[in-house]
Amino acid sequence: MNRLRALPDFLILGVQRGGTTSLYDYLCQHPWVAAASGKELHFFDNQFEPTLASYRAHFPLKLRLYLHRLRRRRLPLQRAITGEASPYYLYHPLAPQRVAAHLPQARLIALLRNPAERAVSHYWHEHRKGREPLEMLAAFEAEAERIAPEWQAVASGQVQHSSILQRHSYLGRGHYAEQLERWWAHFPRRQLLVLRSENLFEKPQATFEQVEAFLGLPHYTGMHFQPLNAGQYVEPPPAVSRFLREYYAPHNARLQALLGEGFGWDDSRTV
Repeated sequence: MNRLRALPDFLILGVQRGGTTSLYDYLCQHPWVAAASGKELHFFDNQFEPTLASYRAHFPLKLRLYLHRLRRRRLPLQRAITGEASPYYLYHPLAPQRVAAHLPQARLIALLRNPAERAVSHYWHEHRKGREPLEMLAAFEAEAERIAPEWQAVASGQVQHSSILQRHSYLGRGHYAEQLERWWAHFPRRQLLVLRSENLFEKPQATFEQVEAFLGLPHYTGMHFQPLNAGQYVEPPPAVSRFLREYYAPHNARLQALLGEGFGWDDSRTV
């Protein structure tokens, strides 16, 4: 029965606290998109198994994808597309090669949020859940020592899932150039759409039209752009702002050189 189920046509790779929940919701509003059983499946990071049997179970039957389009009188009769959004994929050391081995034709989307603001938002997310006892600056300064052995264990395949790596990689998640290069080592650039999270927040219609074009979807006029999973942003103390500004300056410069465009983050409120 699993072979009768579709595999995803697209993956939203990240970033955490970067608008992935909203973008996935917007895509699932589109009449040519059929949702998976859930947004974050975490298969290619924490739940990986080579047969894909458990993964396929989350997606619609292939026949239902055709019926999905037929019910909406969308001709010619082509099947709808499906996908998922697990924002740990972009950062995870093994996700690129796993996805390339099993979904080589998938379209990939990365939403990149100002890394300083993303780190602060990530910290408060963990702090509110009671999983971060350290003060913000102390947590940032402790990160390298905390996660280095965990990264090595996951990257080498010694462990399948590290909660420490996933929860406390506040700064590392913002090394966007490194992450994109890992994905581009396995996929051509044309297969990975890179967007500013801020554009999705501020100009959702125009940004979603870029996503439609990238996925080969016709423009749909019935969208409702209501942001989801948005946390309240808390300005960090001045010492943290200075730390983040200095820390991310070389990483943002590297990203700008890689993409050939600036994202305007150096002028933002956090840095």
